[in-house]
Amino acid sequence: MIVKHNIIFLDTNIFESENFTEGKKLNQLLQLTKENGIQIKIVDIAYQECLKRIDVNLIKAKSTFKKASALLNNEGRVLRQLIQYKSHYNIPSKIDIEADFQALKNLFDNFLKENSIEIVPSDIANHEEIF
Repeated sequence: MIVKHNIIFLDTNIFESENFTEGKKLNQLLQLTKENGIQIKIVDIAYQECLKRIDVNLIKAKSTFKKASALLNNEGRVLRQLIQYKSHYNIPSKIDIEADFQALKNLFDNFLKENSIEIVPSDIANHEEIF
């Protein structure tokens, strides 16, 4: 994160560490910037990297869901008999990477728009300010 002339440039790591849109620290930062008239920007390269990391995290999540479902339905199946645990066995068996990626991209894009986070083209960005 770089602050200069009431502008903050956020990098990919900040978004990923805050789960792209829902992190408490990121949302606190957004609130502070609104209150203090500070503009947040992201370079298009960082935006594309965020999308790439969303895709990578989605693939990892799919694998995690598959493993969790297998474990619950094998080693943990005894608890399926008890009402308080039944809901834990409804893990989706099929995750549509393409559809879920598009949904997550839309969430991220809406988050940027709602928070007035500007995507700056790297070919016109002032590299001294960013780096």
